Amino acid sequence: MMWLIWQRLIMNSIKKFFFDWRSTQLLRKFRAPRQTLNYKEAKSVGILFITHNDNMHQAVNHFIKMLKQEGKKYTALTFFDRQSDNPYTFKYDFFTEKDIDFFGNIKSEPVTEFINTDFDYLYCLCTEPTDVFDPILASCKAKCRVGFFRENKVGLFEMMIQLKPEESVDKLIDQMVHYTKAIEHN
Repeated sequence: MMWLIWQRLIMNSIKKFFFDWRSTQLLRKFRAPRQTLNYKEAKSVGILFITHNDNMHQAVNHFIKMLKQEGKKYTALTFFDRQSDNPYTFKYDFFTEKDIDFFGNIKSEPVTEFINTDFDYLYCLCTEPTDVFDPILASCKAKCRVGFFRENKVGLFEMMIQLKPEESVDKLIDQMVHYTKAIEHN
């Protein structure tokens, strides 16, 4: 039993290395034009999310509802098993561990479509490091990528939100919306 735990830890460390390496390579290779668009003019929004706890789904559901009410077109993508309970009230695509090879390459049609969509804004709704999203963020065509502040990931985002340790994803979403709505071009 201990050997299986050890083996899994080693595999996770190797995958993290390859996610970081791949993301760095993708950031150098793909130079999508980035810009901050007036939020009112934004039409398409990409959303990356992972459920870390039971309360998160309420905040994400509320965020999607707000985007729909504002007339924004959204595409949501997550990384989790379909066999899990589905606490979400909106349509989303997903990929799982079986879609990721040993070297961190993601072979999934929903991921490929997500990367190739020219979003006005892409929001990464994760308050914990999520290496599996790094290659997606690095190669996506989104004009403005917004996410949680991680000092070693500044190349992945045009705007990063820093939270206090006790603050959760609902505060992250509130801050993301607040600052992107504050962007105006004269």
